[in-house]
Amino acid sequence: MESWIETLWEWEEKNKLNENWNIDWVSTFTPLPRDVNELKLLEDYSIAGLLDPDLLPIKLKTDIPKEIGKLISLKSLDIAVENIEHIPKEIGELKSLTDLNISNCSSIVFLPEEIGDLSKLQSLIINDNNSLLRLPDNITKLSKMVSVSIRGNKNLKLTINQKKWINNLGNNGCYVSISLD
Repeated sequence: MESWIETLWEWEEKNKLNENWNIDWVSTFTPLPRDVNELKLLEDYSIAGLLDPDLLPIKLKTDIPKEIGKLISLKSLDIAVENIEHIPKEIGELKSLTDLNISNCSSIVFLPEEIGDLSKLQSLIINDNNSLLRLPDNITKLSKMVSVSIRGNKNLKLTINQKKWINNLGNNGCYVSISLD
């Protein structure tokens, strides 16, 4: 078996909530398929937890493994865990990705430049990441956008080029929802 598959399975196992805690409402982790062929064909993946990790009896491990970039069939990725600090640059290898949601990750300061390499991306949600300081410069390369939401990132500063990109998206029929406060 390929080592990247084992790495993803191990990472998920470390982050799995104990079903006996009766707090199933706090997490919408999508379990990774245990069949290697199904894993390689996975199209939707959600890494979402509750907004206040202090309510959990454990701390979620927060480094998303770089092996996530091997999920080349992935079309939708939802990352929403309070204490995630780093999204690996390998996210740019997800060439089939059409929907990306990075929300409620208040420890993230920067997003990888490689997000701009997601040429099929149509929906981008970057909401409530309070430590986020800037978007990747090459995010303006994303030309197939249908919906963009950038809200509640109180420390985020957009560059002039990013503001022009957002304005052009809106002028070309893309749904745009922006609020930086």
